[in-house]
Amino acid sequence: MRDIRWLVALVREAGLEAARRQRRLDFADRAFKADGSVITEVDRDTEDVLCERILARFPEANLVTEERVRGFVEGREWTFVIDPIDGTDSFSQGLPTWAVSVGVLDAGLQPVAGIVYAPRLGLMLSADGAGRLRRNGRPAPTPEPVEALSGLSGLAISSRAHRGFDLHRFPGKLRGHGSAALHLVYPAMFGGIVAALQDAGANAWDIAGAHAICLAAGCSFGYLDGRPIDYRRLRSSTWRVEGPLLAAKPGAAPLVLACVTPM
Repeated sequence: MRDIRWLVALVREAGLEAARRQRRLDFADRAFKADGSVITEVDRDTEDVLCERILARFPEANLVTEERVRGFVEGREWTFVIDPIDGTDSFSQGLPTWAVSVGVLDAGLQPVAGIVYAPRLGLMLSADGAGRLRRNGRPAPTPEPVEALSGLSGLAISSRAHRGFDLHRFPGKLRGHGSAALHLVYPAMFGGIVAALQDAGANAWDIAGAHAICLAAGCSFGYLDGRPIDYRRLRSSTWRVEGPLLAAKPGAAPLVLACVTPM
């Protein structure tokens, strides 16, 4: 999918509407799903709008979404993996650190395009099927290789990382903002963030958009043990990611793994 300008425009429209509604949201408006995670009416409405508009353009596409179970047909040309509000807990509390995330998989379920949009931060990140990486509509530079860690090296972490990892030997600074889609793209987009660590609680819709962006940037993206992410396997496990993940600038993964210990 070489031209995703229509999808970028759609995600921007949906994200801006969600941001408008967030400003009127009361803390009491949030509810809880069976797994204890937060959900709001905005999550469902945003997902429905994205799905309706995508199917109007690609009626045969598969849709993999967070809030509703949808049918899946093997071999379809495109699969859109959608998280309408990644970071719903932050969203429901009025915080700006949430994002709309859409990843596009090809017929072999390989990530070929992705969008992560944080409207409250004014940050639109995208990668298309031609490998073009953009930040707010402009070409984004690919990150420089990392040769060593320092006290200024940043590691983005998921909100539950402290439960699964001993991080005390990491020499730099930790950043956690409550959105997997956001922090997983930080190594691709921000100079001081060398890597992003995601605990094992993720699903395909949390990571697919960020995965495509990191690949376009030349960053590594996979399981801590070095295995690549296989979305065909995720499909057989209800799209649940099989373990903790690391996204990293070129050269950074072995340096980070040497000082981060799973507990």
